[in-house]
Amino acid sequence: MDHEFNELYNRLKKNLKQRKKLKSKTQAFRLYDKDLPQFPFIIDIYHLTAVIYEKGKKPDFKDSEFMAKREYHLSLVKKSLEELFPDSKQVFKTRMIQKGKNQYKVLADNKNFFVVKECGRIYLINPLDYLDCGLFLDHRPLRELIASKNLKDKKVLNLFSYTGSISVAAAMAQANVTSVDLSKTYIQWSKENFLANQIDPQLHQFVIQDSIEYLNNKTEDRFELIIIDPPTFSNSKKLDSDFSVQDQHEYLILKASERLTKSGTIYFSNNFRKFKMSYYLAENFIVKDISHLTIPEDFRDKKIHQCFEIKLK
Repeated sequence: MDHEFNELYNRLKKNLKQRKKLKSKTQAFRLYDKDLPQFPFIIDIYHLTAVIYEKGKKPDFKDSEFMAKREYHLSLVKKSLEELFPDSKQVFKTRMIQKGKNQYKVLADNKNFFVVKECGRIYLINPLDYLDCGLFLDHRPLRELIASKNLKDKKVLNLFSYTGSISVAAAMAQANVTSVDLSKTYIQWSKENFLANQIDPQLHQFVIQDSIEYLNNKTEDRFELIIIDPPTFSNSKKLDSDFSVQDQHEYLILKASERLTKSGTIYFSNNFRKFKMSYYLAENFIVKDISHLTIPEDFRDKKIHQCFEIKLK
């Protein structure tokens, strides 16, 4: 136990020291990402809560030897975190690939919300009631990019907006923001994030609708900035057909471009590791792969997402 515990503890301590500068900007960061083969976990820190994701081999509950080793290594993770963060809470999640209606599954409904601060913004987090906590850490650089822009009185559209973290960044840059998501729960969560940052939600638009359906609405609205961060796949019962980011990104971006001002920009991001940008889009738009600029420094996984900046020719 001593050897393995020391190895893990020293790695976490080293990682935490490397995050010192980052911690001065944000309370939410990735501490550990499967650094050691025998500890196949991801550890995210949200202020005083450590969220531990299991990312290794799918548990075989009938394999007693495997399960014993799994529990043993998890106990060392928890013990190490207790040493480093004596006042913190711990949340453990077995995380498998999620699809369709299970993607953002509600685990409970106890309203276990707390706040974290990120680069001058405040976000509501809930790691106990939801599989995802409400803030995608890998999009911190994209939120910073949006926040740094001159968006005063400009219109911004955030599709697949989830809990509105990017919408908050745009609103704090004085944009007029439209957030679109199929989930009533996440639209309400977005409004709460606005209120937490002392932004009046009534000055912005929140739309409970499928993002593609929204783009198909007849309107003269044009946006200076459009953010698109769709799921890899969805077969939600609220949709008429399944959604696949690889198969439908061309149509999605083409429809979004119809809502863009002549000088506008689309930021398109997704987490599908085998994603290939449409040849037609690459030939007919100014497409720039900015993935390397949008991967956070605390992520070992440099392929966590792909991100593109898209402009009209």
